[in-house]
Amino acid sequence: MLKTIVAAERACSLCGSSFNTRRIRTPEEPQHFAWGYHEDERFVNAWSDLDPRPNLSTWIERIGVQCPTAETGCYYILRQYHPQNQDPDPDDCWIIFLDFEEEQVPTVGHRFNIHRDIKKRPGKIGIWVEDLEHIASPGCRTNGGYCGYRITEKEMRGCQRVQTLLPKTHSYQKSPDDFEFEVNSKFFLSGLYDGLLNKTRLRLSVLGRRRDMVYEIGQPAFPFHPWCFGVYTQLSQRYLGYVEVDALCSFFEHIRSYNREFFYFLCPAISRSRDFQWIHHPGDEWLAANPYYVPKLRDLMNMAMDPSAASNLQSAALRPQMYISPTATSHFATTNPFAKLPPEINYMILDYLGEFDILDMRLVSRVFYQLPNRVWLRMIREKMPWLWEIQNEDPPYFWATMTASDIRHRRVDPGKMEQHLARWTMPKVCYETMNWFKLYVGITKHWGELKGLQNRRRIWNYQEKRLVQLEYHMSDIASDSMSTESD
Repeated sequence: MLKTIVAAERACSLCGSSFNTRRIRTPEEPQHFAWGYHEDERFVNAWSDLDPRPNLSTWIERIGVQCPTAETGCYYILRQYHPQNQDPDPDDCWIIFLDFEEEQVPTVGHRFNIHRDIKKRPGKIGIWVEDLEHIASPGCRTNGGYCGYRITEKEMRGCQRVQTLLPKTHSYQKSPDDFEFEVNSKFFLSGLYDGLLNKTRLRLSVLGRRRDMVYEIGQPAFPFHPWCFGVYTQLSQRYLGYVEVDALCSFFEHIRSYNREFFYFLCPAISRSRDFQWIHHPGDEWLAANPYYVPKLRDLMNMAMDPSAASNLQSAALRPQMYISPTATSHFATTNPFAKLPPEINYMILDYLGEFDILDMRLVSRVFYQLPNRVWLRMIREKMPWLWEIQNEDPPYFWATMTASDIRHRRVDPGKMEQHLARWTMPKVCYETMNWFKLYVGITKHWGELKGLQNRRRIWNYQEKRLVQLEYHMSDIASDSMSTESD
């Protein structure tokens, strides 16, 4: 059964995820490491603790039940204080009652424990839910934001950034920072905007400046995360040989004419998170991870290229398996038919096997235990087509490394663009010396730590399905063009 897509949440056109993901900071982190649904909401407040279960009908049943301090260690901090009437309405859903000494006035920064009972009682004070910031503990289980213990602020960098493609007008002028696809197409990239609330407010969402101009998103523009467009440029170059922009824009104008299975059949993590507002399920933090920021991958690549660290493992992976004659080990040769074959034949067999079959062969036959380095490279390319660091030397997509705040405060000097991108660029791969076995094992073993790669794989798979429909659309455009010429 298809999940109903709630119109209030505006999803990224290139990945299906939300722009409105929130982060709950840890006690050790500064205040700006937390954020709400949009730029003006500077932290995750107590309203985020609503229990999402639909069978709870009243707000008093739903608020404050997900992260009691006694069970999780989470607590509230008073970020601002708006005094209430002497006798606040106990049924006001914007006020909760917390333990506090009577006739005292709380100050900003005061810590309140979270309890299930937030009704008005003696020894409690009424506080606006928007004045209280939720502070995470390792056991945080609220779905109002992603826990800072499970994903860092740097990993989430750019999760609320919005960008789009805009049609060129007669006043358009080429800019030094234009990409090649901008020069050769009818569209160009907008600047960035921090956050996009919903479809209702879409027309009021003003994008960040670029070319000293300000633009508004209007239909049929399609907003996307900058990092998702970066993934698209890699995918388009891989399959089409160039970055297709014009057909992409017209595809979204005519999207209802094509199969939208990629839109409806999303990965389970996206499906369970979509609602009127984004539901931040614990364990799904990787959905908000920047696919270009993967520091652990840099470490794994450096280790796989380090001769001293590779030593025995490198030589074992690179050393051709010696031919084992039947007379040398008769029992082994009798029970293992592959031992009777020359290594060249065995390696030819591997060329016809997929990843899991090869791994199974390593388990059942010692002949295949030590594989040539090229076999591991092939398995990485087949299993991880989204690992473009081993496919080309393209620099990271610039806008995926920036935020609107960076641009506003000019944190990147235009003259130091290359230095900025160098910090985001992975080590250059040397195919001859890279221990592909070690890289394969490293990525597989540490997959849970590679949140950026997890999200990159999801975005890549989503866009691969959409690219099939885009190619149909390109074919339709070509057919229409030929029909027009013949007329």
